[in-house]
Amino acid sequence: MKLIQQLSESLFLLSKDETLDEIERQSRLQEYYKDYLGTDIEFLESNNVEIIILSLRERYGDELLLRVEMLSDIMYVDATSVNEAIENRKLLLQTLHLLSYVDDMSDTYSLVRQGKIDEIRRRLDSVSLSKD
Repeated sequence: MKLIQQLSESLFLLSKDETLDEIERQSRLQEYYKDYLGTDIEFLESNNVEIIILSLRERYGDELLLRVEMLSDIMYVDATSVNEAIENRKLLLQTLHLLSYVDDMSDTYSLVRQGKIDEIRRRLDSVSLSKD
């Protein structure tokens, strides 16, 4: 749990830091993908959620759900910092699928997780509406 708390604090600080430009913010997110999950955005962008989950299962075994939830947290912050609507929607959809997977597979119901899922659905609806 300490690992996810550390990541959550880092993501919170990153999202609130208005002194960072987009390049620096993306650089930090890349570091989080690598440091916490041993992957990079190119792997995530080029594979579907099932492949990503299989890769994380091979790498982390019993920690799979924790790592998938951590990935979804990073991807959510990444999605909220992307200005391009298509990229934003893609990241939000992947994040929603990852969180839904954790929700389906976890033995524990989480109001926080459900709140994240609801927020992502609202954001996806607003991205869809803004394109019309």
